[in-house]
Amino acid sequence: MHSARSLSVLGLLVVAVVAAAVFLVPRDDAMQAGRALLYPALGDRVNDVATLSVRHANGEVVVEKRDGAWVLPSSHGYAADAGVVRRVLLDLAGARIVEPKTSKPALYRRLGVAQVSEPGSTARQVTLRDAAGDIVASVLIGDRAGGGDRYVRRDAEAQSLRVTAIGPVPLAAEDWLQSTIVDVERDEITDIFIEHGDERIELTAGAGGEMTLRHVPAGRRVAYQFALNDFASTLAGLELAAVRPDDDLDFGTGWSGRVVTRDGLEVRFETASADDATWFRFQALAADAATGEAANRAQRMNTGWDGWAYRLREADFDRLAKRRDDLLEDIPDADGAAGDEEASTVDESAASSGEVVPAPSPRADSNPE
Repeated sequence: MHSARSLSVLGLLVVAVVAAAVFLVPRDDAMQAGRALLYPALGDRVNDVATLSVRHANGEVVVEKRDGAWVLPSSHGYAADAGVVRRVLLDLAGARIVEPKTSKPALYRRLGVAQVSEPGSTARQVTLRDAAGDIVASVLIGDRAGGGDRYVRRDAEAQSLRVTAIGPVPLAAEDWLQSTIVDVERDEITDIFIEHGDERIELTAGAGGEMTLRHVPAGRRVAYQFALNDFASTLAGLELAAVRPDDDLDFGTGWSGRVVTRDGLEVRFETASADDATWFRFQALAADAATGEAANRAQRMNTGWDGWAYRLREADFDRLAKRRDDLLEDIPDADGAAGDEEASTVDESAASSGEVVPAPSPRADSNPE
């Protein structure tokens, strides 16, 4: 009985202690609400922002709102990634002051909030302006302060501050662009055709979605399966490295390709060379038997691509630019004369009939590096 009474009293004490702890320790959201906003009026004026500029030691990036859409003037007015713009604006609007820091200019560099014009500055000066060109907010964003916080200094103020989380602010123009050009998943694709002059690569989706190569010459075989699959995988989230208007490029002499999907969508591309780079122009078509969604998708794609040429990232370009010799290897004599003869017969038959020749299983001596 005594033991039971002691446990009951102990239980009540534990409940009391926990209740006191909950009462005395402020909740995180309550603590945040008690901190002053870095820019109290910005939340109500986010939609008024018409220009966002980022100055840093190596230059400046400007993003403008035109006809309700964000674009980059330095990239010929191409569309900016609205998600990146929105995040930066909301980060600044929601940032709250944690504590004041140094007001001494000699110490600014320690926090990364020295003026961008000063030697060695790592700050990013973000300036927001409205349609009239008036400054809505301007702040030097410095180093991370731990716990997700950031050091900042408002323009024309000596006092630096530690504020709640402000995420990364991109410095390069390409990091502000709407970077995805094509987004066709590998399992959607049935056929791929690439043409380099008279040379033609034909790929078709085999069992399990693995791509297979048609018309393999006698005495040769596919070197690596992953090289075939790369053609299809590259089109899932294909991103640009640069963009320019397509009206001054000659697309009549480059190589080309087309991709066919199960629902009747066809994505075509052609290439042109300029400025020591290869530029791609895309077009989407819907077959007569295409689904309604495929037809709508083709229209959306063409709206985004109309008038633009794209330079791809190096790795993606290298995958799409492979030639037949990059995909094939000679069948070695070590496979045996009988095996070679049989393989040659099969390959010759496939070459003449158009049958699909799948890639062999990976060999022990294969090295995809």
